[in-house]
Amino acid sequence: MLNFNVEKINLSLQEYKRYSRNLILKEVGIQGQKRLKVATVLCIGAGGLATPLLMYLSATGIGCIGIVDNDFVSLSNLQRQVLYNTSFIGTSKVQAAKLQIQQINPNCIVHTYATKLNYNNAVLIISEYDIIVDATDNFITRYLLSDVCSLLNKPLVYGAILKNLGHVSVFNYRGGPNYRDLYPISPSPNSVPSCGEGGIFPGLAAIIGTLQSNEVIKIILGAGVVLSGEMLVYDFLTTKFSRLQINKAQSLYRRYFLKKLNNSLDSFSYSNSTRDIMKQLEISQIVLSEKNLLVDVRTSQEYNLYHIQDAVNIPLEELRMPKNIERLNQEFNIGKKIILYCQSNSRSLAALVILLNMNLIPYRLRGGIGTVL
Repeated sequence: MLNFNVEKINLSLQEYKRYSRNLILKEVGIQGQKRLKVATVLCIGAGGLATPLLMYLSATGIGCIGIVDNDFVSLSNLQRQVLYNTSFIGTSKVQAAKLQIQQINPNCIVHTYATKLNYNNAVLIISEYDIIVDATDNFITRYLLSDVCSLLNKPLVYGAILKNLGHVSVFNYRGGPNYRDLYPISPSPNSVPSCGEGGIFPGLAAIIGTLQSNEVIKIILGAGVVLSGEMLVYDFLTTKFSRLQINKAQSLYRRYFLKKLNNSLDSFSYSNSTRDIMKQLEISQIVLSEKNLLVDVRTSQEYNLYHIQDAVNIPLEELRMPKNIERLNQEFNIGKKIILYCQSNSRSLAALVILLNMNLIPYRLRGGIGTVL
């Protein structure tokens, strides 16, 4: 269960009426509905899996939904993408989805990203949300999502469909397996047909997308058993479910992802040579200086085990929280140097990208905490 603060959250009379069937469930109740209201969910893709998922998440009372897709509604989509109708042909999918969601539930805030997810924007977009949903149809994006969610410690609700088979799982949940544990090596580009080539039963998209929405809701509420460490497989033709065990393996994603993340800094005119702190003399000076704010972006558990003296802990997944950004801005405005560090390199580099995008210009302890302790 995610750690939501719902103390100051209230439900209106209209919300009590709208969600009355939720409220009588012991797994939901008033506190659960408040959790749904403050939750933020990002859906990557706005096609066959996303459309039933978005309908149910918004109807259930998710407070904020983000949608990433750069495609437009076409006639062939309408066979299974039930959020759209003929009048939306030629319209941006994210804009059409936003209009439809707001018709379903005007209380739901919808943010749209009419772009492809890539190594330049993934950290910035994903870091804003509590739960990420993979409703994509290509392997490049699936591996990218897995890598970024592992880095940012975000649960990833996965779904895939082709012909008569559908898959559902939850990756990176409480340190559980991720997509690379299931598929360590990406298939060759032409080895798996797309749904345009292989076809798909429309009802299959509805079933798998709905199961994905169920997993999102269970994670938010802390209810039931989350589908982590196994994959649910559904066969539309036989109406049978089966489960596959997923074992956590030693992931090698960080080296490749770190290289890609370094490349993305070019868009900020950022220079590693001027902002990375590497020399032993520099390291000694930053630890002793009161003019610096050391920020440990590892998890609170890692921080509690050991950390650099006087460093503050702001876990990477909490970096965008308003109170943390406000604190960093205050320290920056009074002339302090913000110096980020993690265990090695990847999380501090991701934090750097986030803060640069907010016009904060931090330093980074290259090599991580091991260069000091």
